[in-house]
Amino acid sequence: MKTTAGGFSFVKSFKNDQGNFAIAYTRGRTENNFIAARVGDLLQVLYSQHLQKRLVWNNGAGYYRETGADPRNTGKTLDSGLTYEFAPRFFLTAQYAYLFQKADLPELLSGTRNTVILGIKWEPQPLGPHLQ
Repeated sequence: MKTTAGGFSFVKSFKNDQGNFAIAYTRGRTENNFIAARVGDLLQVLYSQHLQKRLVWNNGAGYYRETGADPRNTGKTLDSGLTYEFAPRFFLTAQYAYLFQKADLPELLSGTRNTVILGIKWEPQPLGPHLQ
């Protein structure tokens, strides 16, 4: 089976690096969480806002649907989270995610999932200009 795939994204950064807004669209075969021969559309919207110098609020929403005749898998996501940098490159994180999925494959569960994640995150130092 031959499939044509593609996508685009638009990213807007606001003054003084206080926030970012992004829209992304992808069409093609989805093989991230499962393998299906169907072509799907994925639309995502993301927004990030610096509330303080070390505190960032991240939000996102997404919609997925397979193209073609029924039965088709579909899904909707919403998520929000806070990240606080308590030491250089060390962060406390709190995230909430909502997922609704309607699936016709036996490998996928249909229904709603709510997920809360609390943790500590470390980010390595960015590569120097000579390594990029």
